[in-house]
Amino acid sequence: MADDFAVAPTDVAAERNQIRRPLKPFASWQLDDAHFAFDSSVLLPSMTPELVSLIGLVRASPGAKLSVFGHADTTGNDEYNKVLSGRRALALFALLTRRVDLWEFLFTNPHGGDDWRKSDNFALRLMRDAVEDKTGALPRTALFEKFMTLLAKDASGAPFGLPKTSFLGKGADAKGKADVQGCGEFNPLLMFSKAEQQALSAANKKTERDKVQEVNRRVTVFFFPADTQVTVSTWPCPRALEGTTDCRKRFWSDHVQRRTFGERRREQPTAEDTFACRFYDRLARETADPGNIEATLFHAAPPARAPAPPRGRGIRDPGLVAAPTAETKLIAAAQGTRVEIPSRAVKTQGEDEHHEFDLRPALGLISLEATLERGTVPHTTAVGVDLIGLLLPSRAATVLRRTLGFLIPEPPTPTPLFVPEPVPIEFEDLDRPFANPFEPEGPPPEGRDVANG
Repeated sequence: MADDFAVAPTDVAAERNQIRRPLKPFASWQLDDAHFAFDSSVLLPSMTPELVSLIGLVRASPGAKLSVFGHADTTGNDEYNKVLSGRRALALFALLTRRVDLWEFLFTNPHGGDDWRKSDNFALRLMRDAVEDKTGALPRTALFEKFMTLLAKDASGAPFGLPKTSFLGKGADAKGKADVQGCGEFNPLLMFSKAEQQALSAANKKTERDKVQEVNRRVTVFFFPADTQVTVSTWPCPRALEGTTDCRKRFWSDHVQRRTFGERRREQPTAEDTFACRFYDRLARETADPGNIEATLFHAAPPARAPAPPRGRGIRDPGLVAAPTAETKLIAAAQGTRVEIPSRAVKTQGEDEHHEFDLRPALGLISLEATLERGTVPHTTAVGVDLIGLLLPSRAATVLRRTLGFLIPEPPTPTPLFVPEPVPIEFEDLDRPFANPFEPEGPPPEGRDVANG
């Protein structure tokens, strides 16, 4: 079968072993720091195009269960950053579920620099300008609702919202446990080298340091299969506004080393040791951001230009063609959305062109048709693409269909011997390697690769 299953052991004769599906997200979406006000959970109107891709991903994944994770950079206090990242995750969760009451809570309960009322009611002025409430006539809750409507729109401009049942915890916990949480600074994508950290710690380097750390300040949404069930009471992550105590229970045994600035800069996904939380680490590994994927475009080398025919004969050699142009872009379209992704880099080796595309703008288009367009040339170029690379972002999508001038057949669905009933996932032992679920947490045995569990 395509899925892996975990077997829960028992030593009680009256009990039966249960087969349950491991917790595996099949896709993820990320909102970058640039779409929040600095040191704040206030969402900016610039996020709308990003949200369109999320909406496309939701609609292409019927029944999928979502969970929202906020992240902070590695500067500052652990406890402060844990709550700040949770507040940012809550702000997005509130937008997706149209929970005006959550924005009202964030407004009336500031957290350090995250004060929606600072700078003469910055958040309200931003929202009034965006919705053109120039006289300030709208009450605050009505303003929040109208601003949410402005932000949360699909590609056609229609309003968008999700019920609580679209999230992993299904709203069973009043404070969103399993639906929304903050990881603070425990799972950065970038860890400075020791020398960089020392150089950027100077007071006059704050602006530069904050800029480089943008990659760590983000909100990530994981997508889980529709039949995923979890036991909310055993969900390992603390609630969005709770402290770090429960986070630390899930740290890797070498978490001190992972959180220490080393001799070299470490970045995900090349480095696999920047996440301190082993629970989050495993979720992220399942849905690694494809980043830049290299597609190989093959074309026949243009023939050498033949000598010009004698004047007056009027014969044109049909083999005379212009050399192919390097202007190549990936065109993806689905659900009425069209994304054009230009080639970021071209490498030539012999007759092969290697084109690099950043596929993140198309991640929301799970079910799509994709073609490669080249610049105008006076002949047809035979083009082939590294299909495996292009399929990576949507490897778990069952409705995937991509074309490149021809249909790519979908692999046959394997027929399972039986389909077990969904069993809620509990988290007491699942974090540990399945080879020995009773292994005590502690320093790993010599030679064990703790980074890969």
